[in-house]
Amino acid sequence: MARLSNLPKNTLLRDMPERDKLREAIQFLKANPEETPATAARACCVRNEDTVRKAWQRERKKMGTAGGQWGGHNKILRPDQHTALIQYAVSHAINGGKGATKQMMYNCAMWMRTEDNKTAPSWKWFSQWLKSTPELHTIKTKPIASHRVDLHTEQSLREWFETQYRPALEETGICHGDRIHNMDEKGARVCIPAGEEVVVPIGIKEMYTGIPENRMSLTIIESISADGKAIPPVVIVPGVMIMVSWFHENMTGHEVITVSPTGYTNEGICMVWLDYFIKHNNCGPNQEWRILLIDGATCHQADDFVLKATYNKIRIVQFPSHQTHLLQPCDVGVFREWKHYQQVNIMNAIRSYEPEYNVQCFFRDLPGIREKTFTVRTIKHAFQNAGIWPVSFKAVQRKLKEYGKKQRKDTGLEFLEFGSESDTESDTERPPLAPIHDLEETYRLPTLPKPPSSYNECVLRLDNLDNKILEALSSSPRKEYTITIKATKNHLMLGSLHEMDTQIARTAQVERHKAKVHARLSFQRGGWLNASDALEKKKTKVRRAAEEELKKAKRQLAKAESAEREAIKRVGIAARAAEREREEEDIEGYGGTSEEASPWNRYDPP
Repeated sequence: MARLSNLPKNTLLRDMPERDKLREAIQFLKANPEETPATAARACCVRNEDTVRKAWQRERKKMGTAGGQWGGHNKILRPDQHTALIQYAVSHAINGGKGATKQMMYNCAMWMRTEDNKTAPSWKWFSQWLKSTPELHTIKTKPIASHRVDLHTEQSLREWFETQYRPALEETGICHGDRIHNMDEKGARVCIPAGEEVVVPIGIKEMYTGIPENRMSLTIIESISADGKAIPPVVIVPGVMIMVSWFHENMTGHEVITVSPTGYTNEGICMVWLDYFIKHNNCGPNQEWRILLIDGATCHQADDFVLKATYNKIRIVQFPSHQTHLLQPCDVGVFREWKHYQQVNIMNAIRSYEPEYNVQCFFRDLPGIREKTFTVRTIKHAFQNAGIWPVSFKAVQRKLKEYGKKQRKDTGLEFLEFGSESDTESDTERPPLAPIHDLEETYRLPTLPKPPSSYNECVLRLDNLDNKILEALSSSPRKEYTITIKATKNHLMLGSLHEMDTQIARTAQVERHKAKVHARLSFQRGGWLNASDALEKKKTKVRRAAEEELKKAKRQLAKAESAEREAIKRVGIAARAAEREREEEDIEGYGGTSEEASPWNRYDPP
């Protein structure tokens, strides 16, 4: 390699302005493309090498050589598949659609590659494909939201730490996080989804999605400790009856389900929860003291609640009003994760074409939500970020600044109506022709090819015939054929993607119809019911229902067999009666007795 073939004279460059030195360095790199920007900077006396490097990158970009001439030969999608992906995004973005997410588009690309018996593309390829496709871009769906933020002074928070929390730690002598607990009630609507990122055509700037909603509000009572543990939840459902259809096999069996007319907690439920807390944490008059951090709800200030907690050596410490989003560990670092995973499960259910998301779906997904949310790391970080354990007012100060800078907001949603479904061409698909073996053997006819059985096979057959047909056509029909065959391939690949959506929708509908059979069964009126007991009762009810169905089927089978025997008996009686009538007619025709009228007796041998 030739080094510094036309090195400028350093004595003339020292006194030049930096801009002229940079220009000389760029000219040097143009004349010596094998050299590096660092060499050019030293040769042209430029102090900062990064300046030369960035200027050279901009110059190469202008010349069109920044990315080199490598790549582009390993095409993942055919042109018709590329167009089908774009049309798939368009079909989900118009007519009230919810938009296609990146994961959906990536799944479609994998589907088409699998149909070609090829390896699936990588996510990196898909990201580059999306960036290089000018017809598509990503936006976030925008539900209508309301916002509220409460910020408080540092002085009020410091007073709570110094006058309530630290004295409680000193009086109880707590030195470990396993005896510091936080309890909070979380309101959760069954199905109020938030917006998500979707892929739409370049002309669409905003999208309001139509989503099925279920605004029933449940109350979930959660309790965590500073050592990273959580006890099973208590869920309050609005109503009077505990329904059979609420319980799902995915539940762990430790959840406690109760009902109240409003769906919110009250003094009676708080007292029952306190017994539940004492049982799971082994509290009692002879045990060590524990601290229970709660908000200032009215039912938490009831005399019976405070006296029972104190008797079992539970020190109640209430947070200052309207400051739990800064101090309460559940609000600081747990419920946000809980809400995120709930949204993920809701959107997965909606994308799976479930027609509704009810209480049973909520309880079905609840164990998975809690398993991902209440991890040891998440709970410990929640206490740490709130400054509760280890005790640190600086953490509260950082949280206060964070809220003041970012303006975190609560969201309320309103939604539009549902969109339409797509159709398939399964009804118009022709069955394969049966081969005529006799004609093939007699005249030795060639075997007829089997017709394509899928969208992708149709495209492959057209590709095989494309060149042969083009060679046989003249210039004018060749153009028309090219346009027609291109549009046909695009529609076939789009139909393949819609076929995938239809299969998912049909599976979800079948499962939903099966679940609706026992939707109105109930266990009891009011009261408490443990999830494990409810699941056992549900299994018993299902077993008894199956036994009743079996008995009913046996009765119907016995009835059908009896009717069949009666019918056979009637047929036999009618046949014997007809036989007697025929014999009597024969006797009358020949005269004499039946023995004389027998055909064997009428035969005279020679």
